Amino acid sequence: MPKDGVLNYYTGEIAYLPQEPFLFAGSLRENLTLGCQMDDQALTDMLRDMELDLPLDMPMEDGGGNLSGGQKARIALARALLAGPKLLFTDELTASLDQELGEKVERLLFSRYPRMALCSVAHRTYVPEGYTAVLCLEQNGMREVTV
Repeated sequence: MPKDGVLNYYTGEIAYLPQEPFLFAGSLRENLTLGCQMDDQALTDMLRDMELDLPLDMPMEDGGGNLSGGQKARIALARALLAGPKLLFTDELTASLDQELGEKVERLLFSRYPRMALCSVAHRTYVPEGYTAVLCLEQNGMREVTV
């Protein structure tokens, strides 16, 4: 574990959510804000949107060891959305969620953030409502699937 250093986090045009999100030992609030000043009500509203009933001062273990995979994914998504990106690129955004909750999260993204582009890589057979294009990678290349 690093003992000191600088974490450069900025709100920018693009946010990326890896399949295994980075979470560190500290409070839930610290993991959401990464040191930026944010209103507690905005943080609480975001947690509610992500269907996370967790207190902002909840201690988190390094790597989110005291959380489920779905909780970690939704906390990382909340953090990305709080940064206000114009493009959100995700790797297996809903893989750790059941299909119903995964679709609900994606519907929330499309309804609440209509000006944000979402590019999602996934291994699934269904396409939730809201996507305007789906590209399918195959051995012979790529094809577009009608949505």
